[in-house]
Amino acid sequence: MRNFIIKIVPAVFIAASILVFPAKLYSDRHLDTLSLAQMILKGDFVVFDIHQDIYGLKAMFLKQDPYRDLGPALKTFGLDYTARHPSPHPPTAFLLTFPVVFLPIKISAMVWAWLMLFIFAIGLLIYGYKTGDVILICALSLLWPTTVTSLVQLTIIWLTCILAAYKFRNTRPLISGIFIGLASLSKFSPAVLLIPFLLRRKWRAVAGFLIVWVIAALLILAFAPETIMRYLEVAKQTSVQMMLRTDNASPGAFLGLYFETAGWIAAGGLGMLFLYLTRKIWLKIPHGNMAANEWNFYSYLAVIVLPVTWSYSILPLFPILAMTFQKGGRGKYLAVLTLAVAILMPAFGTITPYYVFILVLLFGVMIIIREQPNIINRFPGSRTAWLKEKHLRILPKTGRVYPDTGQFRHGGYPGQNRVP
Repeated sequence: MRNFIIKIVPAVFIAASILVFPAKLYSDRHLDTLSLAQMILKGDFVVFDIHQDIYGLKAMFLKQDPYRDLGPALKTFGLDYTARHPSPHPPTAFLLTFPVVFLPIKISAMVWAWLMLFIFAIGLLIYGYKTGDVILICALSLLWPTTVTSLVQLTIIWLTCILAAYKFRNTRPLISGIFIGLASLSKFSPAVLLIPFLLRRKWRAVAGFLIVWVIAALLILAFAPETIMRYLEVAKQTSVQMMLRTDNASPGAFLGLYFETAGWIAAGGLGMLFLYLTRKIWLKIPHGNMAANEWNFYSYLAVIVLPVTWSYSILPLFPILAMTFQKGGRGKYLAVLTLAVAILMPAFGTITPYYVFILVLLFGVMIIIREQPNIINRFPGSRTAWLKEKHLRILPKTGRVYPDTGQFRHGGYPGQNRVP
């Protein structure tokens, strides 16, 4: 009970501080992001990205075009939105807003934000955190601009679904496939998580994924069958335009846009280096249960293959951070650095593509370190690990350590006289 209170008190203080923070117009600075959290959770009337998905579903119900230019389209709801392009989201993403689609537009974003915070908490409980930890993490996450902006996006659904899919990956592949399918309704890239199931020939996961998509397709065909072809037309028109935006932090596009030819070469080199250092994951034919870092590898791929990446796009990488903390060792220092960059860097400037790109790189390094722990042991200051590896031998079971001299020792491991 005492530990629970210790976690609840700072959580309540953080949440209360955010809710009473003076609201002001949102720019990209960190304090303005905290104000944005207040505006979202208190229902101050502002236009958010989730409104385009709500509009899309309403348009499908009303037999209208869900892919009108967003500015004129949202103006029909009394929303002043400056965008002059159609929504880039697939029609399956619109289906996810069903819980709030019939609410008044002025409170729909607020209800959605609280629903996302609740779903985030459910995902943490499924993952295995205790109630006190969940409350504290939810409160602390409001200090991270990525979480705040995700409250009015679909990425929290993506995150929670992959947390649930991870939970059941080895025991109930059908359920895991269903959650992967739900995650991929918002963006197609979470379908990458089916690869380890396919390699193991766990077809139930594929069946669960297909069940979700068949139901989604039938719903779209029932209410607005022309929407699918309309989306394909819009995707051809807007995909390149969105990728070439200067605020796009997708690794390949970011390096290519900012550094031109050298950037494209660097992007290819970084990709090849990452695949080489994680080759033990994807090169071998897997058998048996799926390891945590193998799951993290494919979760990471699902994010970095996104053609367009914003600040909220990296929220599904949260499990990598959590698992690195839990694993301990020297990797936890990198996790602390990543958390510091995530929270503190926006306080000294804007949330630029550089910020998102740096975080994406740090998450990738965390995967590499878990797969290649000897990399850390080669850093200066790792003499203890080096001595243990090169000059010491540890007797199994007893844990006794002797110099590796090759001499005989008695009374160590039962049935053996020589240090192994």
